[in-house]
Amino acid sequence: MEQGIFPSKDAEFSVYFNIASPYLSSNEARLMIDPSKTSSLSGIIVTWNDVFPRSVNPDTNTTTVTNQKNQTRVDAEVLLRDIYANIPRSLLNENDKTTLHLEDADHEPTPSGKPTNAPVVSVAKIIHRSHTLRFQNPDDPNSHAKPKGVQSVEVYKAIRPVPPSVLETTPSLPPLTENDFHHVASTGRYLVTIEHNMEDVGKLAYYLVRYKNTRGEFGPFSQVFSAVIA
Repeated sequence: MEQGIFPSKDAEFSVYFNIASPYLSSNEARLMIDPSKTSSLSGIIVTWNDVFPRSVNPDTNTTTVTNQKNQTRVDAEVLLRDIYANIPRSLLNENDKTTLHLEDADHEPTPSGKPTNAPVVSVAKIIHRSHTLRFQNPDDPNSHAKPKGVQSVEVYKAIRPVPPSVLETTPSLPPLTENDFHHVASTGRYLVTIEHNMEDVGKLAYYLVRYKNTRGEFGPFSQVFSAVIA
């Protein structure tokens, strides 16, 4: 599938999702879609239509809401791509292609290779309770463009207290592992802002990032990096 199926902005994706989901359900038999998948999609859109409005409302947006919104979008895109990949191309009419953004679906796409490198990451800005992260192409550090075939950068976070001074007797924490991190953002842009809870101010946020291609395959994780939560 082409990389541009899904709008990059959440507001535009919401419009697309609310058109695509009922369209797929109503054309399920004609397009030979597995009913269990349209059922799952209907459940995801209920969650999306609950959490997305709360994520854009300053009175209701929290780190938890933002994380849930990001994960729901990831779940939606993965399932939609799976559905599209299994629709026989001969069944798609012009309205299908236009509505679902599958204009080039009659042509066999060039498979996107699994990413072999992690993004180059830096902290572009630190303000109260937020970090803005910058991503660059490891093969072209002067470019903000994603490598060919990459759909998004996936961001994972772990929170820990600032390590004690070597002069103190407080025991050090065990080393972080991948299991200590949780997914906090999925972005197609070169900048993303990660929000933190008030109780985490003064602690360290540790990050891992990796690329995801247009087939949902992940590349290797970056090195762990950290920044103080101001």
